[in-house]
Amino acid sequence: MILLTGASGYVGSAMLPHLVRTGEPVRALIHLTNADRAKAAGAEVALGSVSDPAALDKAMPGVDTVVHLVALNKNKRGQTMA
Repeated sequence: MILLTGASGYVGSAMLPHLVRTGEPVRALIHLTNADRAKAAGAEVALGSVSDPAALDKAMPGVDTVVHLVALNKNKRGQTMA
């Protein structure tokens, strides 16, 4: 079983269908609002956040590979490019 974190993000949403096509079972750790897209791609859904230890505990049973594509941005202010 492959656990994909960040499955609803820019890179994760592109990676998800590729992982599903490998034939290995895929579990996507995502927020509730993005569950339908992951299910439609053929993944099992685990709801939650990588910042929640209980959600990670629930997502891990049976997992032997983790593809971690989450970046936690602690900077809540907008960024500007020069």
